[in-house]
Amino acid sequence: CKELSVRGMRPKELRQTATEVALQASLDHPHILSIIGVHEQPGVLLLILQYAPLGSLEDRISMYESSGWVFSQPDVSRWVGQAAAALQYMHDQRILHRDLKPANLLLGRDGRVKLADFGIAATIADTTGSSSMTDIISGTPQFMSPQQMLGEPPKASDDIYALGATMYCLLTGRPPFHTGDIAQ
Repeated sequence: CKELSVRGMRPKELRQTATEVALQASLDHPHILSIIGVHEQPGVLLLILQYAPLGSLEDRISMYESSGWVFSQPDVSRWVGQAAAALQYMHDQRILHRDLKPANLLLGRDGRVKLADFGIAATIADTTGSSSMTDIISGTPQFMSPQQMLGEPPKASDDIYALGATMYCLLTGRPPFHTGDIAQ
């Protein structure tokens, strides 16, 4: 269960949150974490999510960080392939993730990747005109494409860049750009 606080949200933010929840709930793919249900309480929106008992890939990076261990190439290849399949499905549905990173790749009971956290997802249709995402630069800087960081309209290439940065991180234990002024 994931709790989203809606207390104090302006109507526009509330509509955007409802849209994001509806976007994720509409997706049906074996490598996308499912929303099983939504429960509203005053000021709080509870999302009942598919269980991913093995945690995120970020959790696993943290566990092995001190030992210098990194994931094997076959594991990374399998996980990145599964994430790519989820992104392809999303892009075919005209939805962009916009915050792909190891923390948003969860492992299901069977060890398969489940793409999660669509908090800043956008539809491709929104990128061509008026959008709630216009002029909003959000995401995780270490995994954002240069275009996304500059505030350009969202594109599928932003997700592809983030997938490459994620793959690099899984192979080395750190994002490609992780020190200094990342925006530069």
